[in-house]
Amino acid sequence: MKDTRLIKILKRLSSKELKYFGHFVNSPFLKPSRKNTLNLFSYIYQFSKDYDLDKMSKEDAFNYIYGIKTYDEKQIQNLIFDLTNSAEDYLSLSTLLEDELEFMLNLSKAFMRKNLSDESHRVNLLIEKKLKSSFFPFTDYFSKLKRLNNLKFVHYNSIRNLAEAEKSLEDIFEASILLFIFDYMNFIDNTENPYNQLLSAGNHRNLIQNFRQLVSPNLLLNLLKSNGEQNNYLKLHYLRFKLILDRDNFGNFIDLQKFFFSILNLSDKDKDYLNREERNLFFLFMINYCITQLSNDEKKYKSELLNLFKKMLESDSFSSEAGEYINVAAFINIIILCNSQTDNKFLIDLLDKFIICLHPAFREDMRHAGFARMEFIRNQFENSLEHLSMIKNYSIPMLKSDIKHLQLKCYYELSYFEQAYSLIDSYKSYLSKTDDINNVFKIAFRNFVEHCHELLRLKSGYRKNSLWDIKKSIIETAHPGFKSWLLAKVAELEVKSSKNNSKF
Repeated sequence: MKDTRLIKILKRLSSKELKYFGHFVNSPFLKPSRKNTLNLFSYIYQFSKDYDLDKMSKEDAFNYIYGIKTYDEKQIQNLIFDLTNSAEDYLSLSTLLEDELEFMLNLSKAFMRKNLSDESHRVNLLIEKKLKSSFFPFTDYFSKLKRLNNLKFVHYNSIRNLAEAEKSLEDIFEASILLFIFDYMNFIDNTENPYNQLLSAGNHRNLIQNFRQLVSPNLLLNLLKSNGEQNNYLKLHYLRFKLILDRDNFGNFIDLQKFFFSILNLSDKDKDYLNREERNLFFLFMINYCITQLSNDEKKYKSELLNLFKKMLESDSFSSEAGEYINVAAFINIIILCNSQTDNKFLIDLLDKFIICLHPAFREDMRHAGFARMEFIRNQFENSLEHLSMIKNYSIPMLKSDIKHLQLKCYYELSYFEQAYSLIDSYKSYLSKTDDINNVFKIAFRNFVEHCHELLRLKSGYRKNSLWDIKKSIIETAHPGFKSWLLAKVAELEVKSSKNNSKF
């Protein structure tokens, strides 16, 4: 049973969801066709704490259900099939019930099918009050808006209110046009952004290629601009699209940032209020933009990154939903940025005031990680290592890697060569085996380790490559997050080498 779709689904359900699923299977309305399906669920439920697959088998399940009856493979397979279908029905229905607007749209449609037009319209008016404007595809706003306006059109048409029917039809077309524009924006972002190519730039189906050649992004940009004067949502996305089309224009980023900040704290009573999800998505868009531009001007874009992270925390926009915690990797990046910008004041705020944004399980470790970096910047390398030694939770790959990077730098600064070489060997082994780090970061981390290795050889007096070769390799292959420290160590070795040469 261990490889069945049924077990895969049930393993993903929480204990509370499993109990609800048991009620679902036992429902008279939704009861499966074979009466023993509930008994099969009761058998599996015994193992739900850890799903010990070695103790669970089809033969034991059959005996649990039928007692001394001769084992019948086909019969138990039929029960597994029925319970799998029930699990899929449960997932589908529970997802529908969790989305209030989706449920109401289906209810309105059901009323309309039964010729209860007035009831359908009553639900439509409720949907209008609950449907909040959102121009991001993740919210499915336009799809719901089109369906709502279609239901309104059918209602007004059925009662011969032609003026309202015509207005609803125009609303359908307007939603379709805006949906197309924003989908097209995302298409351009995913094909022409060299750092975000989920779709390769020149390898699309014929329809996509031909359409891309026919439709001018600038025409859509102008359409957004002309309609954005009285609509902050449209103006905001006009500025976003403008930046997507011309990424190297820093002024485009500043225009977007300034306008976004100007409407960031509008009251939820304002018609242009940005909900939490929208605020979070805009912050992530601008943060990702700055990251992709680091190679062009590291100092400038690191400063902008830190400013964005500050605003994101201060405006409570670090997650898409209330109650969610900030991503641990993002918190680590903020600590690193504070160090690179020598902003100890905000780092202290981060580790004191904003530490509650993190899941409680990571707070103490993150305090030590933050103070370890602060001590490193102060050249208190022993103190930095002491804080690192107090970190207990290594379950987050990015935290584990960050600790190793800082340890290696401390060992280098303190000339702890044996510890450094030992760490390099163990870290190389970890990087070669782990699947928890994507290939882009693996390459960056491997390069950092190799560069540290070569610098350690030079510092300890064992020369392998020339200092110039190492410097050239760092300039060409080091990740921006490591490059400045590595080049600073090269400069120190150059000064040392120059002094040694001058003695002769």
